[in-house]
Amino acid sequence: MKIIVSFICIVLSVVSLAQDSIKPTLELGIRSQKYTGFYTVNGITAEYRFVKSSSKLPFGLGMNLTFSKLGSAFNSNALSVNHYDAFFAYYFRSAKKLSPTLRVNAGYERTNLGDYLEGLGYHNKAVVMGLEVGVSYKLPYNLRAIATGGYNFLVVNNAASLGSSVYPVFGQISLVYNLKK
Repeated sequence: MKIIVSFICIVLSVVSLAQDSIKPTLELGIRSQKYTGFYTVNGITAEYRFVKSSSKLPFGLGMNLTFSKLGSAFNSNALSVNHYDAFFAYYFRSAKKLSPTLRVNAGYERTNLGDYLEGLGYHNKAVVMGLEVGVSYKLPYNLRAIATGGYNFLVVNNAASLGSSVYPVFGQISLVYNLKK
């Protein structure tokens, strides 16, 4: 819990330091995420981006909601995994079409394990922090594509000894539309 509170404090500090001449934009889109050795999960993503006009200091705050039932587990008896996270993103060279991206995520994952696996001691809830590195590419018509790879760290869960549905390594692709241009 201390890590999540620290994360929120850092994000709020950055926002307050960059208050002068900020041009905010709102982006909404779809996200497809593949865990190595596990499911593909799909969902929605939203990001509120801030660009400081004087120095082009670009960063964003956002949220991802992904569900396995919209991905690999669609219409099957596979585990239902729901992943919710908030993120802080920094875009290097944001004035260019192709810009490197760094994201820090903090979130929560819940898995519907069924009676059998819960009886074996597997956890169905976890607090997760993650780091993503990748690229963002500006497309025509106010669209932007984002491709990143990342690693999830378990914060609250005794998964090392009991097991969990959180797989650490993942890749993701998002396509977002800028609503406030």
